[in-house]
Amino acid sequence: MGETTTRTRGLLLVYLAVFGGYTGQQLLTPVLPPLARELRLSEFQLGVVMSATAAMMALTSSSGAGAVTCGAAGRCWSARCSAARRRCSRSR
Repeated sequence: MGETTTRTRGLLLVYLAVFGGYTGQQLLTPVLPPLARELRLSEFQLGVVMSATAAMMALTSSSGAGAVTCGAAGRCWSARCSAARRRCSRSR
């Protein structure tokens, strides 16, 4: 198996994991208000839950994923990606 095939499979796995995470979050969003009523949560408490979920998704989706996708695709779209590629090429 070539290096390109391994990178492509790894990149596909990353994309599928991110897609699954966001799909799970979006499927839960319409269910939360009726669930909150059943659990007798206030609107503020539901807002805290939704905000915490969105914050965690934002934090986990931006923690180095740019370096993975840029390195695997072989292109750079941002300064952060360019810096990651320079570090990677120096370590080889």
